[in-house]
Amino acid sequence: MTSIRTITCAGILLLSVANSAEAHIFWVKNVWRQSDEIKVTAGGPTTYYVTHADKTRVGYQIYQGKYQRLTTDYKPDGPPDDALIVHQGDRVDASNSPEDSCYIVAEIHDNGIGLKLHAAFFNGTGMSFKDEFVTAADEPPLASQ
Repeated sequence: MTSIRTITCAGILLLSVANSAEAHIFWVKNVWRQSDEIKVTAGGPTTYYVTHADKTRVGYQIYQGKYQRLTTDYKPDGPPDDALIVHQGDRVDASNSPEDSCYIVAEIHDNGIGLKLHAAFFNGTGMSFKDEFVTAADEPPLASQ
């Protein structure tokens, strides 16, 4: 069975297309594996930065559901993708305000490959921090997801 997760930062609850509903963090909508890649679809901020294990950094702009890789001067670099593509050891950073930011790291955890989510957000009275691991599904999400 394909498990599709919708994850948002700042305490918005998850609606899952699986057997149960869970609460998650970050702006990630779907996480799945394809060979040695982890593919990620997300909402929230429109710009994400992927720092690869070799320390190179690439920006992506989300536009009309596509992920456009950017040059260092923020111009489109090649055709857009349907998802962010990360590999083990890569880190993805995003922020929609100084009080609401997240980063994820692609890693192996408890015999599964997936994303370790780290969030920092203002909860009304101060800053809150939360970490969570999401295992990548074995199959991509359904086209309607």
